[in-house]
Amino acid sequence: MMPPATTPIDRLLDYTHSRLVAVFDTCPTREALDALADAGFAQSFDVHCGHDGARLIDFSGTEHGVLAQMSHALRHMTDEGDLMHGYERALSEGHCVVMVLTPDSDTRQLADGILRAHGGHFMNHFGIWTAETV
Repeated sequence: MMPPATTPIDRLLDYTHSRLVAVFDTCPTREALDALADAGFAQSFDVHCGHDGARLIDFSGTEHGVLAQMSHALRHMTDEGDLMHGYERALSEGHCVVMVLTPDSDTRQLADGILRAHGGHFMNHFGIWTAETV
């Protein structure tokens, strides 16, 4: 028996743990996505665009229960919150956000180079309760 289909909003995206996040003014090119996949990130990145992307990321946590709301509220009291407002604004203006799982400095540098080479900007790395501009 097949499991029931889930809507995208059922999956809370965790931008807060070992993620390099970048804005693209338009949808990333096939070359950019292929470069990420070829570098070993095929199962380790998400692309979100426009209002649908903002809804899926759920910056407030309201679509994912009380714990998600509390976690997001705490993060928004830090510098991380200012950065996330920037990503939310970019999405509301129709831009795209790419999130790449980067568990160590080597993978972060590799992903950083790929994203920048293909037009990524406003890039930040999010760790557990930390955010670093790259």
